[in-house]
Amino acid sequence: PNKLESATSIKALKDSGHHLVMITGDQILTACHVARKLGMCSREKSVILSRTGPADGLEWRSPDEQVTFPFGAGEHIGK
Repeated sequence: PNKLESATSIKALKDSGHHLVMITGDQILTACHVARKLGMCSREKSVILSRTGPADGLEWRSPDEQVTFPFGAGEHIGK
């Protein structure tokens, strides 16, 4: 369970214009569930940027891992 003050803190950060990013060791679906409960996700569908392997590049991936596509070298996170 999330700490009681987590949702309030996340809302205050969002309302002040901060760009929120979650870094976690949780499974992707767990992280998405927590992010939705805390109000970090405003859309029904999400994509996650993750490593494709220890020395490989990055890829965008759906939370259920059914859809993946490479992260382009010229892309910037936060665009």
